[in-house]
Amino acid sequence: MRNKFVAALIVLAAVPAHAKIDVDTVRVAHGVRAWYSASPTVPVVDIEISFEGAGYASDPAGKEGRAALAASMLTEGAGSYDALAFQQALEDGAIELSASSSADRMTIHVRALREQAMYAGELLALALKEPRIAKEDLARVKAQTTTMLARFNESAGYRSGRLMAQHAFPNHPYANPPYGTADSIGNLSADDLRGFLSTYATRSNVKIAAAGDVDSGLLDDMLDPLLEALGENESEPYIAPVRMQGAGEQLRETMPVPQTVVQFAAPGIARSDKRFYAASILNHALGGDGLIARLARGVRQDKGLVYSIGSTLDIRRGAALITGSFATRNASAAEAIAAVKSVLSDMQQRGLTMQECEDARTYVLGSQMLRLDSSEDVASTLLSMQIYGLGEDYLDKREDYINGVSCDDVNALARELLDPSRFLFATVGGTDAP
Repeated sequence: MRNKFVAALIVLAAVPAHAKIDVDTVRVAHGVRAWYSASPTVPVVDIEISFEGAGYASDPAGKEGRAALAASMLTEGAGSYDALAFQQALEDGAIELSASSSADRMTIHVRALREQAMYAGELLALALKEPRIAKEDLARVKAQTTTMLARFNESAGYRSGRLMAQHAFPNHPYANPPYGTADSIGNLSADDLRGFLSTYATRSNVKIAAAGDVDSGLLDDMLDPLLEALGENESEPYIAPVRMQGAGEQLRETMPVPQTVVQFAAPGIARSDKRFYAASILNHALGGDGLIARLARGVRQDKGLVYSIGSTLDIRRGAALITGSFATRNASAAEAIAAVKSVLSDMQQRGLTMQECEDARTYVLGSQMLRLDSSEDVASTLLSMQIYGLGEDYLDKREDYINGVSCDDVNALARELLDPSRFLFATVGGTDAP
């Protein structure tokens, strides 16, 4: 019954795709500023919380996977609640609580009815301040994680990502395995996870965004126990800037699978760079959604070498990349890589046509607003705006930023970024032999 109820809430929490998003801020406990957008159409509150620097890049040698395991354990009991009782408390309150880690941060999402928002805040505060991490629960989650890693290690996609990270970021924590290894997971103790949370989940590195049936008063009441539960460090955890290595290299790992997976990457444009909006247009024309992108046309439609191919801008605290990936038959891997390089070279040397620039601009202009179709999406966007220092008026100014980009700007960036010799290719798959 509850699953149907929550599914209904998700639908009801949708906001019109082209609705204007008004952004407000409120200073809550300990001077922390929360961003929010009120939409009281339905009584649902979505909260997105990040702890900057608390991702897998913070994992120490030999204990890789610490951040991911700590995030997994947040809903496995707290204070006087054992794992089952904590889950029951969430169930009884129709509260959704989840946590995950990426390279740069740990992110927590909370969804609750407005009338249960304060209770949700109390449960989250308890999870962060007094995580139970019982021996039997930790053993169970570790076993689940090692089983998942065993499945991942049988995936050419996962292994190509690991091959890429290890060569792109040697001796940098961006090369850490996001979920650790079977050995490193085995090395992690309950004290390791508690120490991680007390060090990396603090008031100094927290960012908070909310959307839905929310106002400054509710946020103050909901967040007060959470912020009281957090400790405080002098500054955010530091991630050293790094430039991607391996330009021009082509890595290969053999694996007995019917398809080869290829990932490719090159240094990109930082989010703070004023040319980022030109990079967004360029990336969509290169490998964005749909079949009109150059990679889709040149590698899929013209040559029939792949089913899908795309590219994205990978923006991290310490690095910025332009990346892409595809899967193809083992026998056609070399030809597909050559086709990708040909597309990159052609775009670098000849640039985009005016029509391609305008088509990509139109897509980039509309894509974000189309993604703001739920209170969760709005809260996530507000959180990203804080993370990248975009300002509270960013959604009002974004159209002007993108319209201020000329096709000459895009093509100048293509000449800089799309030289095939800047790209690292990581290939995992079978051989051509029958």
